Amino acid sequence: MTVFVDGSFFPDTTLRPAQQQEQLCQQVTDQLKIRARENNTTEYIHYEREASK
Repeated sequence: MTVFVDGSFFPDTTLRPAQQQEQLCQQVTDQLKIRARENNTTEYIHYEREASK
């Protein structure tokens, strides 16, 4: 497992508290999406039946 520590994320102090919370949430979400795209190492398992003898 790889763990990334990103940040620091700071709110825009010109916004109201509820807007600051939303802005921080969006910043974190955007960073998570970037990391997911850059480090996509997942693979699907494909099962196939063997041919009958």
